[in-house]
Parts: sequence; C-alpha cells; structure tokens
Amino acid sequence: MPTHLAPVRREVRVQATPEVAFDWFTLHVGLWWPRVYSAIGGSLGFVSGQLEEQTDEDTYVWGEVITWDRPRGFRMAWREPKDKPDQRTNVDLRFVGEGKTTIVRLVQSGWDRVPDPAGAAKRAGGDRGWREVLAAYEAAVPRS
Repeated sequence: MPTHLAPVRREVRVQATPEVAFDWFTLHVGLWWPRVYSAIGGSLGFVSGQLEEQTDEDTYVWGEVITWDRPRGFRMAWREPKDKPDQRTNVDLRFVGEGKTTIVRLVQSGWDRVPDPAGAAKRAGGDRGWREVLAAYEAAVPRS
C-alpha cells in the first residue's frame, strides 16, 4: 500500500497581470522552459489540449489539460518519461492578481498513484524541478 505523500506546493510572484502571466505560462512555454527538463530535447507548447514536447521526429506528451480557465488557471494530468498511464499526477496552476502583480501557485498532487519507493523519489524530484522551472518562468515574464 502506498504511503501518503503531501502535494508539492510552489509559488512565484510576477510583475504582470493575470492575463499576461497566464499567457506567458501557456503560449510562450517553449521560450522559458529549462532545457534540462526536456524528455526528448524538443520544444514545449500547448497543442490541442496537451502540453507537448516536439522534435522533427518525435512528440512526447507531458500533460493533458483537464480544465482551462484563462486567466485564472488550469489543471493537467501530468506524466514524466517512463510513467505508466495509471501513475499520473495532477498539476494545478492558479494565477491570482494582487495589485500590479500576479501570484502563480502550483500544486502537484496524486503522488499516491506512484508506488513507493519510486513515489517518494519522484515527489522529491518534482519539488526540486518545479522550483527551477518556476524560477525560469518568473525571470522570463515581462512586466505589464
């Protein structure tokens, strides 16, 4: 039986409206996503309800959009390379306007679907990885 693993929670504040923050996360993901977090060495983008990484030869699906509520947020069923379909986690992003800034909140949950010890290791990697991914995003978003 899997052990309960707490969700990964990350947050950044960007100097932009929720609309700009949301669009930079979704429409421009290929410009700021760190290459070190690439599955196949391609570029990322949201295509037909999925977050896909593409090369000339191959496509890898990182996430399938479950809900889309621009500019408030979206939710994806998330998988990493070699994950089994029943071991997907959920990634929720919320864009909360606060004055002239937007707080971007990310929660990755559902770790209990990944059997231990892999679940604990993947959760630790997700915690570290999202910190770096959101730092790259925060640096890329233009002030609005």
